[in-house]
Amino acid sequence: MNQDFRVTQADIARKVGCSQVTVSRALNDDHRVAEDLKNTIKQMADQLGYRPDPMLRALVTSRRYLNAKSANASIAFVYVGNKPDANTPFSNFEYYKGVKDKSEALGFNLEALKFDSGEISPERFASILRHRGVKGVVFALSSGHWIFTQPIFDLPEFAYVSLGYNFAHTPVNCIMPDNYHSITVAFRAALDRGHKRIGLSVSKTQNERIDYAFTDGFRRIALDNGLDPDLMVHLFRHETGEERNCIDKNMIDWMERAKPDIVIGELGTRPHLAKILDRSGKELGKDLPFICLDIRARINGDDSGLIGNRELMGQRAVENIASQITRNHAGLPRTYERLLVQSTWHDGETF
Repeated sequence: MNQDFRVTQADIARKVGCSQVTVSRALNDDHRVAEDLKNTIKQMADQLGYRPDPMLRALVTSRRYLNAKSANASIAFVYVGNKPDANTPFSNFEYYKGVKDKSEALGFNLEALKFDSGEISPERFASILRHRGVKGVVFALSSGHWIFTQPIFDLPEFAYVSLGYNFAHTPVNCIMPDNYHSITVAFRAALDRGHKRIGLSVSKTQNERIDYAFTDGFRRIALDNGLDPDLMVHLFRHETGEERNCIDKNMIDWMERAKPDIVIGELGTRPHLAKILDRSGKELGKDLPFICLDIRARINGDDSGLIGNRELMGQRAVENIASQITRNHAGLPRTYERLLVQSTWHDGETF
């Protein structure tokens, strides 16, 4: 047998009796090819011993990836809450900047669109996306707004990705901070400074939204270091007025039981801890060290802890969208992808 012989897509097309374009689409699971024909083509490819040329595939993908502008495709940055703005806290500006920079680099137009279910129906919003030539959608969730319980509209024709867990029960591709890693870094930093009673206080809703990464990560490393995670973890809710009114009291009760000599928490933990300490004439950082898991430079940039690489996450979201477009993938994925981006340690004044 000639070892130099390579089965091509044209060979498969001749055997099946279809065009080479159809073969290419079928081998890439393109939805435009009927399932029966797609299966026939794949079976023939296996029989003939077809193997794709990896260098040719890389070249074709690269050309499609970099020439997105020729299709005049747009990406939508869909947000709730505040419009992305450098001077507005909690506006997801860093996410937006990353999405914008990478969209421009790849030749996509970018549309920043606010979704408010009280003002516009999902069907109307989807119509707006079509009218503007949108091929991919990046969902961003502002702080202060919780999780979408379902996709805000049916998206069978769009490629899309979520920045974080923006959907409660629907598998979508998502780019998010590596919260498990952040907990590990924070805990080890506390150990290195000689702390023995390390506490964790975070929002229960946020912990659920990130698939329990905070508490699961803390539990593992706490047990490894002889700490009782059930005692040293405090979860709070602040969705309703009644829940917000109980936060300080419940946190005080927890601190009296657990007696932490340092607290690891999130941005939402900080004001409650600071208020509790202030009532006793004490100061956060000085009298009780604090490590923040989600520092925002424009809000609590003086804190010690971890800063999420939000611009990088925004860039990765666009790359994911571009990859889906080049592979003709749209709608809910059969298997969703999750990319975790590690946060960066920041030396501040609270630890």
